[in-house]
Amino acid sequence: MRENGESSRKNNNLRISSAMDAMDPNSRGEAVRDFVIRNPRWTRLRLSSIFSRQEIRLFHHDSSPMFYRALVILLISLVVAHAEEPAAPLPDYAGVYPTNTTMPSIGLLASLAPGAKIIESKEGDIAVFLVDWPDVSVKIRVDAKWDQPGQIKEMKRWITQISREQKDNPIVKALVTKLESTTNCFGCVITPRFDPDDKAVTLLLALTTAGDGLIYAHHTFYDATGSRILGTEGDPARMQFTK
Repeated sequence: MRENGESSRKNNNLRISSAMDAMDPNSRGEAVRDFVIRNPRWTRLRLSSIFSRQEIRLFHHDSSPMFYRALVILLISLVVAHAEEPAAPLPDYAGVYPTNTTMPSIGLLASLAPGAKIIESKEGDIAVFLVDWPDVSVKIRVDAKWDQPGQIKEMKRWITQISREQKDNPIVKALVTKLESTTNCFGCVITPRFDPDDKAVTLLLALTTAGDGLIYAHHTFYDATGSRILGTEGDPARMQFTK
């Protein structure tokens, strides 16, 4: 039975390898990118178990054909292994960036999330609030030692990368200015995913409104109304499902 399993794995590898080899280099790169975007946590864990941090950093800065071939070979083994693992839904993530002194509290969250159970806890210097409905929950983490300069620097670098041709665009300039005035970041985990009734989204947007801030989700910045400001191509124009 073991030999049959190994033979089947090799055949799968060959089939996938043949399909990937039939693609042009650009398509290979897109296939790798799509897989990584759809499976970020799983891919990151597998990469970190195979490559050193230095090697992974080099990959990020290498766009040569050898880079794509190396990732394609890795992708073949990852896809086959992934197909054999039980599918586990990944939660959604968001970050709320306030520009005033508003902070989550049980009272504030109860007023913004009617019908939800609110639980507060601590993880060292991090305050954790769980907003729980029967079908969806939002965990909000507030770090008292949040590194504002470091994170804003990374966000500005990301904005520069995706908007090089729009650096003089007033929207981009306004976004950067707003980010520079943020006072904290509330890291949010939405489990199992954003709900179709928009309870989770409504809570996060209300928290963003209270903080006169921005929200980052789906690789995109949104304003307090849920309208897209700037982000990666293909992300939703609005955060809400029902609008």
